[in-house]
Amino acid sequence: SSNLEEKLYELNRQAIEAKTSSRENLIKLLVYLKDHEGFDSQVFDDCQPTEPEVLYMLSDHIEHCFDDTGHQIAPFSMLVESPRANHLLDIINQHGLFRAEMKEWNEQTHQAHLLLHSND
Repeated sequence: SSNLEEKLYELNRQAIEAKTSSRENLIKLLVYLKDHEGFDSQVFDDCQPTEPEVLYMLSDHIEHCFDDTGHQIAPFSMLVESPRANHLLDIINQHGLFRAEMKEWNEQTHQAHLLLHSND
C-alpha cells in the first residue's frame, strides 16, 4: 500500500528533476545566439586577444554565479565587442530565459558589458 507522503515525495522529486537549471538555460541561450545571431561564446583569457562578435564570460563568474544545483545566485557578466550589442540585448530579452541589462557601453569601441539575470 502506497501512502500519500511517499506519493507526494515522488512527485516532488520528479518535479525537481524536470525543472531546468539556469546553467542549462544559459547553454540553450548560447546555442541559440550562435545558431541564429552568429555570436560565438568563449571563456575570457587574459593571454588571448579578444575577437569581435564573440561573447566572453569570466571563468570565476561561471563557477560562482550558480549554486550546486545549477541555479543562478548572482548576475552573470558577458563581455562583447559588437556594433550589434544593443540588438543582442533585445534578442536575449525576447528569447525569454534571461533578462539582460547593459551595464557598460562604449560607443567608440563598441564594447559592451551585459549582465544576465535568470527568469526561472
